[in-house]
Amino acid sequence: MPGRMNGKQSSGYIELIQAIELLSIRTMSLSYKTYDKSNLSEQHGSVNVRKGSIELDEKNKILNCNVGFDIAIEAEKNQAFFKMNLQYMLEFRVKEVEVVKSVLSNEETLEFFSNRQLVRLAWSYVRNELSHALASSGHVFVPLPLLK
Repeated sequence: MPGRMNGKQSSGYIELIQAIELLSIRTMSLSYKTYDKSNLSEQHGSVNVRKGSIELDEKNKILNCNVGFDIAIEAEKNQAFFKMNLQYMLEFRVKEVEVVKSVLSNEETLEFFSNRQLVRLAWSYVRNELSHALASSGHVFVPLPLLK
């Protein structure tokens, strides 16, 4: 995941954020599987973020962004007892199409937006879905690692 941006990239990123408004976050797919829950003394979760697509609909002034998450809850000895896969669509209203096109043409800014902003916007949804799925499966909530 890219860390920091230089001044020029940061300025482009700020332009992007000012040129869009979040309209909705929708769950596009959700699946989970639970395994034998014996020997669950030491539990920990891990998350892999799957980069999705970013599509600008210039005519309708909409920016559609996908982001996915693969979650594994493991017990001691790295034995998975719960796995979950989620895919979200984040829809933004575009206030300034030319600004968004220009900023997203910068690969580093695009990567930063995809890997940071989209993940942070969807994160509370991920935690909520995980909590619900674990409870439905008869498991207690297992904290996920903090976002870095």
